[in-house]
Amino acid sequence: MEHVINERLTSRKISSVIQLGDSVWPDLQKACNTQFTSFHYQHFDSTLPQARFDLGVILNGIEKLQKQKATELIGILKNQYCESLWVGMPANDSWSREDFIALGFKQSVHNPIGPHFCFYDFDIATYNRKRSWNNPKNWANPENWQRFRW
Repeated sequence: MEHVINERLTSRKISSVIQLGDSVWPDLQKACNTQFTSFHYQHFDSTLPQARFDLGVILNGIEKLQKQKATELIGILKNQYCESLWVGMPANDSWSREDFIALGFKQSVHNPIGPHFCFYDFDIATYNRKRSWNNPKNWANPENWQRFRW
């Protein structure tokens, strides 16, 4: 379990981590201390700090929140507070793989806890790959501004 967490911290050059949950994940805290990574724990009911983190981890209790509130919390974390987000929850009927895909997550291939848990991963750096057609040259056409009127 620890090697998966260490690999994640080192492969992405993570320097700050926030974990939200009912309790601290000891293996994550230990890995952060080993890697000299800043670790911050927050309970779901607490106000989020005014800081940006390289990695957010949601574990231990997200499934107990109302689905709408949990979805909003995940959205706020991934859009405002974290460059990448790792969500782990017990396999259950209230959340499906499609729910996480709709939020921009991918199912994680690394599962440090076990088969009864599902992990989902969001990383802004890999979320929207660059496409050759998606640039100003192909859309703005400034050379045609004086020639054509629509």
